[in-house]
Amino acid sequence: MGKELHKALTPNDLGLTGSHQAGIAVPKHMVQHFPPLDPSMYNPDCWISVEDNNSVIYAWRYVYYNNRLHSPNGTRNEYRLAHVRGYLNSVIAAPGDVLAIQFIDQLSVRVHLIPNKEDLILADGELVINLGNWRVISI
Repeated sequence: MGKELHKALTPNDLGLTGSHQAGIAVPKHMVQHFPPLDPSMYNPDCWISVEDNNSVIYAWRYVYYNNRLHSPNGTRNEYRLAHVRGYLNSVIAAPGDVLAIQFIDQLSVRVHLIPNKEDLILADGELVINLGNWRVISI
């Protein structure tokens, strides 16, 4: 049985708020679903190969910004998916749409966009765990 992660997109995820932060924040309770990153390193990261429904390949950076752990003046302690805007722009994503991420292996995923999360209908037999703007679906 595999897992598909769903993220309800916010205006900030889509770069519509003018925030300096790039990409999608991954809450700490969701990092178990992503490749492990070594917190003893400064801002550890990895690149994930992302394939969409049209077989277009993107490279997303999964990064743990952790300067709070490595600098007395550091403030960041957060996980993010960066370099996602190319894909989100190509599918004309809007706030409320759901980004679906299915890991094929540790460093490759398939993605698709589900328009407006209110329209999401789950099939029988799927186990859904809601976690704020994120959810885990066992398929």
